[in-house]
Amino acid sequence: MNYIDEINEYRVFCKKYYPYSGSNSFLNDKNNRIFLLHLFQLINLFEIYTDYDVSDNKHLEQISKMILTILLDLLLAIPTNNDLFVSICIRQLSEKLLDLVYSEFCEKDISQKELLKISIVFYGKMVYKSLLDISNLQNVTKNT
Repeated sequence: MNYIDEINEYRVFCKKYYPYSGSNSFLNDKNNRIFLLHLFQLINLFEIYTDYDVSDNKHLEQISKMILTILLDLLLAIPTNNDLFVSICIRQLSEKLLDLVYSEFCEKDISQKELLKISIVFYGKMVYKSLLDISNLQNVTKNT
């Protein structure tokens, strides 16, 4: 099955099971079709990672399965139009991608417990820094 067929099948699924959702207009927009194309390409990529041993990283298969599950959850979240559900999926995806990059390029022999600890601390620092940046921006705009 090619990507266009998969996207069309997904659109039919959304229209059938989420008929009153505003996602139908989202799915018909050409810019969002590119987003869906990339999403389906990522799903296929991580299906390959879970099926084949492409690295000596012992965490790659497990993290790839988690990422694949999150991507499929994101496909379910889009037609619900629930901002929290979509945000949670995107945050989980970004955390697992950070885990993947760290375990692949920084420390391949790290334990799962240490990997979890690092991802929580790193993501927490990123959120804290972005909140500080927003706060500083608000203070600058108030003073001008």
